Amino acid sequence: MSLNNIIKSKTFILIGWIAVFELISAAIGLSTRFGIYPWYSNLNKSSLTPPGYIFSIVWPLLYCSLAILGYRLYKKRKTPGLSRLFNLYWVKIIFNWMWSPIFFNLHLTVIALFVLMLIVTITIYIILKLIKLNSNDGYIILPYLLWVCFATYLNIVIVATN
Repeated sequence: MSLNNIIKSKTFILIGWIAVFELISAAIGLSTRFGIYPWYSNLNKSSLTPPGYIFSIVWPLLYCSLAILGYRLYKKRKTPGLSRLFNLYWVKIIFNWMWSPIFFNLHLTVIALFVLMLIVTITIYIILKLIKLNSNDGYIILPYLLWVCFATYLNIVIVATN
């Protein structure tokens, strides 16, 4: 197989999606780490708040699932009904990328909560729409949905107790 064919291969493109998402995730993590100490560490938090290292395990896995779904939607974007869903997917991704700087760097916990509620709503819509279109692709981000619902709960506790 020639280098040109490898670059055009579906596997190579999928790996590219995953790599880009992981790099963006790492960049966001690095850019927000200064907002964690001392501000975040001094907040009143839920007793269910996981230790910090859990986030560095969970988010790369979730970003991988988001990249896989993005790639699959990209491949099918010309299918009726999926073009709009692909665009909505990107709106959700942008909100996802915005949340950490809004919360950790700007300390705008109420706005961050609103962003999370938008993410949850859009994610539910995407999953339900994919199921309605007889696609199993929505299940790829079900763990992501559960995590952002949990993050919404954690954000609510912070808003309510600080």
